[in-house]
Order: sequence, then C-alpha cells, then structure tokens
Amino acid sequence: MPRSARQQSVSDHYHVTQRGSGKRCIFEDDDDRRSFVRTMAYFSRDCQVRLIAWVLMDNHFHLLLRAELEDLSRFMSRLGTVHAQRFNGAHGHVGCVFQGRFKSIPIETDPQLLATIRYIHLNPLETGVTRLEDYPWSSYPQYLGARGICDTSLMTSLVGGRERIIAFHKASCADPLVSLDGHRPRMDDAEALANVQQMFGASFLDSIVRMDHAERDRALKRLHRLGLSGAQITRLTGFGRGIVQRACTQKRP
Repeated sequence: MPRSARQQSVSDHYHVTQRGSGKRCIFEDDDDRRSFVRTMAYFSRDCQVRLIAWVLMDNHFHLLLRAELEDLSRFMSRLGTVHAQRFNGAHGHVGCVFQGRFKSIPIETDPQLLATIRYIHLNPLETGVTRLEDYPWSSYPQYLGARGICDTSLMTSLVGGRERIIAFHKASCADPLVSLDGHRPRMDDAEALANVQQMFGASFLDSIVRMDHAERDRALKRLHRLGLSGAQITRLTGFGRGIVQRACTQKRP
C-alpha cells in the first residue's frame, strides 16, 4: 500500500514524534540521550531545520521544528539512521529501532504552536517528574535561561520572559479547561479527531472505554495536552464533562 502524502504546513512548523519498534526503549541510558541531542544539533544545521522545542522519553520523542517539508524529511531520515546505528552497536541490538516512519502534524497558528510547546514540555509529568526544570532531556530548561540547541525567541516574543513562560506551562496543570491569554488552540472536531488519530493511532479513542480508571484518566489528560478542549474530549470520547474535567485537573499523587 503506498504511503499517504504528508500534510504540508503553510507556516513550515511541524510537531514531530517517533516511537520505538514495538514500543521498546530507544534510549537505554544518558549516553544515548546525549548522543541523540548532539546529532539533532548537527543535522539541524546541516539540513536547515530550526529546533523550537523537544523532549526525549524512554521509548519515544517529540520535536517541534520549523523547516520546509523536504528538509524536514531529510533531517529525520539522517537523525533516525545515525541514532539506530549507534544504538544497535552500543547495546548489541539488531533490527529496526523505530516503529515505522515519523509522524508530523502541521502547526499553523500561534495558539497551536504555544500549546504544542507546552504539550511537549509536560510529557515528563507522566513519568512522575514533579519539577519540569529538573528534567534534563527537554528544551524546557533552555526556556528558563539554560544553554541549549533551540530557538526560543518565538515563544518568548509571544508569551513574555521567564516568569510568563513558567506561568504558561503551569496553567495547564492547575486549570487545563481554562485558556491562558487566549493561547488554547482552536480546532474544529474534524481537525481534533485527525490530530488524535495521527498522534496516538486510529484505535486510540475506541480503546479508552476499555481502560481502567487510572489509565483512562491519563489518556484523557494526553488529549487535553494535545490541545483539545474539554467539550471536544467529551464529544469525541463520550465521557461526561465531570469525568473529563477531573481527569485533566487532578494532580499526580
């Protein structure tokens, strides 16, 4: 079956993610992560790709990039090839490291861009991290003043300085069903459904109803971090607003 053509962003911004084959780890240790970041930095210069935000998790990563579509594909191909070869060689693995080709969602508006940056940076909260600034494998510390490989100027110009950036990231945890300064992305239901299926798979919404409560609540929170409103999550999943609001506002124990 031929691959479907990638959607092109008018703004040249893309939210890119890729997972390990069979959901296996693609980073075994910090040496793997350091090497991946160095490789990102090198190929971003070589392929004319601007890094806006990133996070590395054990079995997947998220990137927000600005690039022409051809340059984006070239960057991801080289990044994936170099990491897979190094990873297999370092750990004695064989076979595919990544699960299929990378996924990319076009980012067209400033609100969508800001919400995507926040979504990327909040990923470590799912692993029990409580202070985003203490997680070294994302661009969030750079947005607070640390050295890094990203261009932070766009978000800074839209939100403000360090304190405003901290407030923007905390807002979705404290009260995620309320927008901050209008920066919640406005998606119609068709766009929301397409984004969810592209990010999490075609069966994700159907599988939520079979999850236990804890897993279901984490899934609902992921939908909200992707930029869906509480009302959209209710319509797409069939869960009542009370369930959605509790899932999105509850703090990890």
